[in-house]
Amino acid sequence: MAEGSHLKLTKTSVESDKRVPESGTALYWDTELTGFGLRVTAAGTRSYIVQGRVKRKSRRITIGRHGAPIKDGTLTTEKARNRAKTALGKMADGIDPVEEQRHTELSGLTLRQAAEDYIANKRRKSDGKPLAERTKADIRRHLKVSFSDWADRPVNRITPDHVATRYKKLADRSQAQGNQAMRVLSGILNYVVRRHQGTVIAMNPATVIHDAGHYRGDVAGRKTRVPLDRIGAFYSALEVTRTDPAEFLGVRIKAAAASLLMLTGLRKADVLPRQWSEVDLDAGTIHVPDTKHRTPRTFPLASQAVTILEDVQKLGDGTDYVFPGKSKSGYISEIRDGLVRANEAAECQVSAHDLRRTFVDVCGPQAAAVDPLVVELLSNRKGEAFQALAVRMESYDTTDMTQYRDHAQRIADFIDRQRLAYEADNIVSMEGRG
Repeated sequence: MAEGSHLKLTKTSVESDKRVPESGTALYWDTELTGFGLRVTAAGTRSYIVQGRVKRKSRRITIGRHGAPIKDGTLTTEKARNRAKTALGKMADGIDPVEEQRHTELSGLTLRQAAEDYIANKRRKSDGKPLAERTKADIRRHLKVSFSDWADRPVNRITPDHVATRYKKLADRSQAQGNQAMRVLSGILNYVVRRHQGTVIAMNPATVIHDAGHYRGDVAGRKTRVPLDRIGAFYSALEVTRTDPAEFLGVRIKAAAASLLMLTGLRKADVLPRQWSEVDLDAGTIHVPDTKHRTPRTFPLASQAVTILEDVQKLGDGTDYVFPGKSKSGYISEIRDGLVRANEAAECQVSAHDLRRTFVDVCGPQAAAVDPLVVELLSNRKGEAFQALAVRMESYDTTDMTQYRDHAQRIADFIDRQRLAYEADNIVSMEGRG
């Protein structure tokens, strides 16, 4: 038995001021039930404990604080003594109460708890890095949108039938989002299986999607982009939107973000969260600390892009973010409102990511004619051109994108020339009608 004084634990002896030490902690062991004790702190907190041995290991368990509320009232000395007897009896039978408690807690592990554990502790196999912020955001979004009614359900109560039914419901609404939701769920549940060595769930119920033939297949990527012959109309409308003093400030900021996406070919997630500390207008660069490929990159900005950012800075309200918004994050998360005029002018319907495909088209041989590998590097892609031209990688610096500034300027100049040509044609047309 551990060191400490011995006395008969009763309500009177437990509550006596004599039990409170001047500092540290004092232990008192019951003279009637071996292993039943009381721990008292200098602050006067009294907690019942029980100590015994199981499988040659010493175990000390806290029963609870004296007077604490429990299901049948409050924790008294006698109730604590009875709990101690139960625990000691289990230990005598070879049952480890610590492991039993751990198993009880894990059996109630909810999907929300598992997801947060996954977000906090999951590491990539390739480089040991944590999940990207955009991945964490996707997980939390699906927990809120796709699995809101499962969030507080123990994971051991999620069955293959539940998963199959939910996938059908989600995929009927949007196959792409249904597929992504299942990837998120499967990732979390695989993590639970491995982390807890099959003690919480022995297998991942989400495997039913593929194993039982429920999977509807990958969704073909969107092919939408601004047609090359309408680049001028589209970009001109963006310029009008972002510089129109009569337009809502939020719409102007979104149009500016759209223009920057079109000029750089970068992902929305690489541009919208940027802070002014990551932009150097004098040097003409924008730094992305955590790209999709998990590597920091600094990209060159063409003179047109610098002008756009200078204009945005004048519109700003002193926030840290380049494209401030009213969301909790502090920056805009989408640019749809900024694309309205441009889509109407070009008679198309493109999204933020479609501007990335448009950038690639602009770089093609029929337009700005930029080396395909440089296009991959500037837009931070790892597509077919990147793989096909990998043998040439030794002659390219993949960490310093700013050396490709001339290429970035050539691309922006092509887009700007299309704008000027469109505007000149429109002026002539209007004069002719007059």
